[in-house]
Amino acid sequence: MRFGTYYFLQAPPGSSHEEVIHREFAQILLSEELGYDSVWLTEYHFIEF
Repeated sequence: MRFGTYYFLQAPPGSSHEEVIHREFAQILLSEELGYDSVWLTEYHFIEF
């Protein structure tokens, strides 16, 4: 069985795009270190939900 992670790249109010990218990229690198097999990203980049 393989496991992956899924990222929305959400932008909390007051966050810059740069902050969002750095935060999510750090999590993606951590998931690789932890042995996850894949990373999935949404197409809704930087939208406030």
